Amino acid sequence: MPRRKFSPDRVAEAIRAADGVLAVAARALKTSRDLVHRYVNDYPEVKAAYEEANETTLDLIENKLIEQAKMGLPEQVRFYLRTKGRARGYGDRLALDFDPSKLSDEQLAAIAAGKDPGAA
Repeated sequence: MPRRKFSPDRVAEAIRAADGVLAVAARALKTSRDLVHRYVNDYPEVKAAYEEANETTLDLIENKLIEQAKMGLPEQVRFYLRTKGRARGYGDRLALDFDPSKLSDEQLAAIAAGKDPGAA
């Protein structure tokens, strides 16, 4: 069975209508996700439509998250702080600014012995 061919404009429109979800766009075009993905890679205008659809969808969802956080929903507040508030110290990871070359020999020896280097 020969592969269907589409104009880049038609694929871009399907991607926009699918809010950037390639599998949904492929289903609307009655083709494979791989073919739609190839169009994204091969045609700058399709790639631009894909990126714009993803940004628009992300903005919409981010606005919904903010609305829910403003209502005081704890999980949404935590998620927003973990992601957007990372620069202010919120997050799942602890960032340490540690330079062992600035430690004295006594402090290094204390660490090696399993002791508090601040006491050395």
